[in-house]
Amino acid sequence: MAVLYRSKNTEAQNKQSFNRQNLITLIVLLFVFIIIGLGVQGTLLSFSGVIVVVIILAIIYRIVRIGRTSVDLELEKKRLRSFADLPDSYHVFQGAYVEFEGRSYSCDYFVISPSCCFAIMEERSPGRFEGNTDYDIWTIINEEKGREVKKEVYFATSILRQQTYHAAEMLKSEAMAMWVQGIVYFSNKHSSAKGTGKNTKVIDDKQKLHQYITSFSPPFKPNPGSFEKAIKLIKKRSKAKRLL
Repeated sequence: MAVLYRSKNTEAQNKQSFNRQNLITLIVLLFVFIIIGLGVQGTLLSFSGVIVVVIILAIIYRIVRIGRTSVDLELEKKRLRSFADLPDSYHVFQGAYVEFEGRSYSCDYFVISPSCCFAIMEERSPGRFEGNTDYDIWTIINEEKGREVKKEVYFATSILRQQTYHAAEMLKSEAMAMWVQGIVYFSNKHSSAKGTGKNTKVIDDKQKLHQYITSFSPPFKPNPGSFEKAIKLIKKRSKAKRLL
C-alpha cells in the first residue's frame, strides 16, 4: 500500500479556509452594526438594522457553504485513497507544493517512486476528449439528441508542463536529480480521452494509470539518496500530513 499525504493546498481545503475566514469577518461585522444600531441610534429598526439582517443572511449562506465543503473534503480523501493500491515504496501527495525561481504551483497529485516522480493533473469532467498536450485547446465530444456534438474547450495542459518542469528544476537545485513525468488523468468513469504530445501522457483509466506509473522507465536514474530527500522536501514544502 502506497503512503498517502494531503497538503494544505488542495482545492476543497482552500475553499473551506476562504469560507471560514469570510464567516469570521461577517460575525465581527454583525456585532459592530448591532452595537451601532443599539448604542448610537437606539434601535435596530434603522439602516444599521437592515445591514444586520443582510449580514445574518450572509452568515447563514456561508455556514451552508462550509457544510458543502466538508462533503468535498471527504470526496478529495476518497480520490486520494484510489492511489493506495500502488506499491509500498510509492509516496503520493495530494495538492503538492512546487516552487522554483519564484514560480509556485499546486499539483493535483505528485507521486514519488524510487526511480522517478510523476506530476498528475486530474480532469473529472465527463465526455470524450481529444487533443494535443502541447496545446491548451482540446475538443470535447458529447452526444446530444442522438448525434455527436464537438466543442472546443480550454484545457490548461500548459500548467501541467510548467509544474513538471519546475518540479524537476526544484529537485535539481536541491541536489536531487530525478525525472518528473507529466500525466493528464481523466478520472470520470463517463469520460474517455485520446491525446498526443511530446512528453505528457494521457490516461483515462485507473488501472492503466497505476500500470503506467509502476512500469515507467525514466530516461535516467536518480542520484543516490534522491528518493528519500525528495519525500522530505515535498512533505515539508507542502506542509503535508499522512492520510491514515
